[in-house]
Amino acid sequence: MGACASFLYNLHNAVDGIQEGRYKIAIVGGADCPITPEVIEGFRAMGALAEDQGLRELDGLGEHETPNYRKTSRPFGLNCGFTMGESSQYVILMDDQLAIELGATIYGSVPTVASHADGGKRSISAPGAGNYLTLAQAAASIRDLLGQDALANETLVQAHGTSTPQNRVTESDVLSRVATAFGLDAWSISAVKSQLGHSQGTAGGDQLAVSLGAFASQIAPGIQTTESLAPDVIQDGLDFVLKSREQQISAALINAKGFGGNNATAAILSPEATAELLKSRHGSVHIKGSDEVQSRQERYRHEIDRGTIEILYHYGENIVEGSDIEMGPDSINVPGFGSSMTLNQAKTKYSDLIKS
Repeated sequence: MGACASFLYNLHNAVDGIQEGRYKIAIVGGADCPITPEVIEGFRAMGALAEDQGLRELDGLGEHETPNYRKTSRPFGLNCGFTMGESSQYVILMDDQLAIELGATIYGSVPTVASHADGGKRSISAPGAGNYLTLAQAAASIRDLLGQDALANETLVQAHGTSTPQNRVTESDVLSRVATAFGLDAWSISAVKSQLGHSQGTAGGDQLAVSLGAFASQIAPGIQTTESLAPDVIQDGLDFVLKSREQQISAALINAKGFGGNNATAAILSPEATAELLKSRHGSVHIKGSDEVQSRQERYRHEIDRGTIEILYHYGENIVEGSDIEMGPDSINVPGFGSSMTLNQAKTKYSDLIKS
């Protein structure tokens, strides 16, 4: 449970597992459905939500006038709280060699996910130091892999951007401090919660999905509910994208500045940037996948649209009974798997403690 950083914590585990050789493929995601009376009341009691009275005061409306509910979430603008959202986001990660062998379509890659807690805190909700570490580490990985120019001019920062007064100050400080440290003059900053609200633990998945769309369209999505930045937002080294615009985007940073000191930032590379890196390692790579894979994708979409898709349900197949397992003092053999499972892990891990 990583609060707003939960999706990125899941992503972190998958990336580490693939990089360490423990996984070849991982399905990563989360789902949040927090729009219930109990959850709403909990956040309302904290003073975290945008409510009618606060919106009226911001917009100069009378007591009986109705606020514009399409603009309740205003990241980095004059705001009064966040807007609850709901979401379900899942992605599939593959080891690069497996993706190439299968001819999979490559929508991007995740070289780095950094996560750090805040350490000692005066209160659960108070901001801390952890997000400075995570954003700097993820930014450094883009610089090292794609170069300084790509970090400065071709990276879209998907800010946490909750639309609370505290976040607009504290996160803009994080973003500005990191931009200044890396010598950046106009780092592009976006915040998708302006359009989607705050889906709690799945928020990082929302930001990732929108980033993949930005890669495909080469359009940076604007914070279009925010007409102008609040005067206390720190802007040094930053360029807040208030209106959607065409822009070359080779990488994105997914930032989660979470409740309770849970922070995480992921570096995401575009399909084209990923292909260049894979080319240096494996030779030529087709980011759209093999012709066979593309043909199967088209057939699948067609069947989904027509409602003729056949659900795959392999009931009763590949069942392994206890009597099928071959067991010895040093290994176990399971039918259907090419290699046996060793029982000598302790001998490897604790060789200095094993009695001969």
